[in-house]
Amino acid sequence: MTRNNAKEIHLPGSKSISNRALILAYLHGAPFKNIYGLSDSRDTQLLLNALRQLESDSNEESDTKEVIPTFDFLDAGTPSRFFLTLCAVLGKPCIITGNESLQNRSIESLVDVLSFGGCKIQYVNQYGFFPVQLLPRENYNNIATNRLKFAINRSISSQFVSAIMLISCSLMSRLKNNAISNSVHENRIPNSDSIFSTELNCHDSSQTQNYCVEIELLGHSHSDSYIKMTASVMRDFGYQIEFRDQTIFISGDYNGKQEYTVEADWSSLSYFLNQMLVQDSNSEISFKYLRMDSYQGDRKMISFYEELGLEFEFKMDQLLVRRNSNLNNPNQSKNLQSAFENKEAEVPFPEILHENSNHPTTQTDKFDFDWDLGDIPDTVPSLVAALVILKKSAYLRNIHNLIYKESNRIAVLNENLTRFGFQLIQDSQWPNNYFLNSMPTQLNSFQSDLNLPNLPFRTCSDHRMAMTFASITNFTVGFTNNSTHKLEEFSQWVDDVDCVEKSFPQFWKEFQKLGS
Repeated sequence: MTRNNAKEIHLPGSKSISNRALILAYLHGAPFKNIYGLSDSRDTQLLLNALRQLESDSNEESDTKEVIPTFDFLDAGTPSRFFLTLCAVLGKPCIITGNESLQNRSIESLVDVLSFGGCKIQYVNQYGFFPVQLLPRENYNNIATNRLKFAINRSISSQFVSAIMLISCSLMSRLKNNAISNSVHENRIPNSDSIFSTELNCHDSSQTQNYCVEIELLGHSHSDSYIKMTASVMRDFGYQIEFRDQTIFISGDYNGKQEYTVEADWSSLSYFLNQMLVQDSNSEISFKYLRMDSYQGDRKMISFYEELGLEFEFKMDQLLVRRNSNLNNPNQSKNLQSAFENKEAEVPFPEILHENSNHPTTQTDKFDFDWDLGDIPDTVPSLVAALVILKKSAYLRNIHNLIYKESNRIAVLNENLTRFGFQLIQDSQWPNNYFLNSMPTQLNSFQSDLNLPNLPFRTCSDHRMAMTFASITNFTVGFTNNSTHKLEEFSQWVDDVDCVEKSFPQFWKEFQKLGS
């Protein structure tokens, strides 16, 4: 039963789903205005504006286009990679760039596979990184049969795979319009993890249609939940997605969908869950527009927070969260976790175990928790913060990829959390895994004023670091006298309050509700 003091937090629309829906809407001429609940994050707005400009440029006469347009995506990794793939395959000449953070994130594997498929892409400065210049395609000779096959390394980013999946809609359309050749050929890029090939017949035609795209997944399994999300959004638009071993088969046709509703963002939930760990057991928070059968992998955070002692209940159109009266008892609240596991079984995509998910180790019995977080990388910083708040140690599997995000999140966490006596230490035997060491801390000695040592936290202008450290600082500093803090006061906590605009522009406004 909902308690009278429940505080309602408004989460943004999922930017991950929004970005995918925008690409599919553009490819099929669906109005952007018909995407309801679209994320107001800076990332999504950058992509929306770029697609609108691309749409506008396409409607102009070609002889008026004398200047190659430049698209600046700042630090937006997913939108820039999706947009790069879209423009490259469609042959839209442009320059794509970003800030220093984006220019330090590799796109080599993605550019390799696009270039060998006939796309014209030139690095402007450093090989393998933004900025890049795209030139018009001369023809689509490589798209002449009824099957396209890609192989791409997903170790750096699952975004590469999702980008190819999304553009496959256009590729299949061209396959159908250009299926005139019976030639069979395959090309491999020397010293590369990317392959592009075309073959005459589709594998197992009884299960896939005549025209299909195949994507073979190479490298270490990483963030497969985001690949499944891409598949689920594409299925909403009519496409058939099948996972077999390490290969994705895409076929089918656009179903004419002109409207789409984006659900709330599960990733943003975690920063508020951390507050519940230290709230009175009678307090409760509610969140609307989250779906238990969500495409978003971060919904799996529920099981980990249940282990930490939170209770979850879906009621009507909202998720209710409260603190278990017996905090830290992992056996007290398993109903929703079981429901999530049952929903997962209904999804027609097999689970792909990470390479070292179940390996034995003699050291994990020294830790309070042993978690595989490979499918929820965006939630890892929040869960680390939760463990620090509760002064718990953990063995965390498959989190090394955090070094490739907007910042090196492993390094940023370590730089800031050492003041609490915690540190993430890489497992020398299994480098994708880390130990979160717990040592005596001073958390209990902090007073409810701004005397936390070495404030503000250094975020490296990473939105998830800012929101993560806010959840820790609110615990140690607190909202004094039930007051509502102003934005400039939050700037005493973290060194870049504005960076949250990347994913959650209203974060500080919603965060203030915890002290009201």
